Amino acid sequence: MTKSNKCLFGKDEVLTRLQERRAAGVDIRADFGLACLIADNALLTQRDKGGADYSHHTTRVSQHNAPNNILMIIGKLHDVVEDSDWTVDDLRAAGFSERIVSAVDALTHSDGEKYFDSIERAAQNPDAVAVKLGDLRDNMSAHRFSGLPRPQDFERISKYVITFSYLSAIHDGTITPDTTMRTFIRTRPELDPGAAVWAELSDEPYEDKGPEKNCWVPPGMKP
Repeated sequence: MTKSNKCLFGKDEVLTRLQERRAAGVDIRADFGLACLIADNALLTQRDKGGADYSHHTTRVSQHNAPNNILMIIGKLHDVVEDSDWTVDDLRAAGFSERIVSAVDALTHSDGEKYFDSIERAAQNPDAVAVKLGDLRDNMSAHRFSGLPRPQDFERISKYVITFSYLSAIHDGTITPDTTMRTFIRTRPELDPGAAVWAELSDEPYEDKGPEKNCWVPPGMKP
């Protein structure tokens, strides 16, 4: 998804307005309401892969960790820096805590960064792990597809399933955050990534584990 600047109010306008109103004594807190205003405005014209209003996705991700207010704020803001012209410094200027800003930063996929490298970086931040699990749950949900998954969707879904399993293991303490995804997959034969995904993880040759090992399903779902 490309960065969007097609919003009703530019970030500078929002930040200036916040500063002016707060200076006038108005109690505008950096809470969930402000997170919604920023995210929904910044991503106003964005659509998900199914063509739906992108704000539905960020709202569902925020609700994954309800009623934890901090995690809800992080969930609402999780794509703002990656997909708009807002920066982590802008979020600081808006008044969000360093805990929130650090988690959003950990969840932001940088230009040129490999997908699994970004996941291993996010794994170092417990708040980012909790929010990313909600993001993945929503991304793997059938309602995100406007029809049957296309062939090009399967590689992406494979990444999501592997990432969900990896972060779930970190979240529940089964593995430590310094465990690499490559090491994790080697201990989970049921998570056969396929040759294309394995090539993103390792320079080592891909070993086909056989059809009985390739039939995985998203965590929490029975075949």
